Amino acid sequence: MVDYLVHIDYVDHFAWVVLDADNLQRGLATARFVRLTQPEIAEMAFGTVDRYQGRGIGTFLLGAIGVAAEQAGVTTLVAHVLEDNRPMRAVFAKVPELGAGESYQVAQRVGRVDHQVGLARQEHGAGIQRNGVRAGTVDTE
Repeated sequence: MVDYLVHIDYVDHFAWVVLDADNLQRGLATARFVRLTQPEIAEMAFGTVDRYQGRGIGTFLLGAIGVAAEQAGVTTLVAHVLEDNRPMRAVFAKVPELGAGESYQVAQRVGRVDHQVGLARQEHGAGIQRNGVRAGTVDTE
């Protein structure tokens, strides 16, 4: 399992890592997507050290993983969140206000909540927008 998690090709398996600025050997959070058998769909996953939760890192990574997925040709990101994982459910609750997706669907299952974010390529690149501030990439061609 460790081998799978650390061998990232940045096409079908992409990850962002947040490091502690005071100790670059200490990881604080990760976000990744793994492309599924349908190449336009990828599953995303997040992890944040407990004492750093609630500081906006997960929300930031949600936008960052969306940008990376769009650039890789992914049109839909899915996530399966345990029902009692309130911090991650709070991050996903922000998807509509972030403008992070063309469409957003939530399905309640027994013990989990499934999230599906349809990514929309923007006219001038990929990314998210919040309060008039855009984060992402810009096409230069």
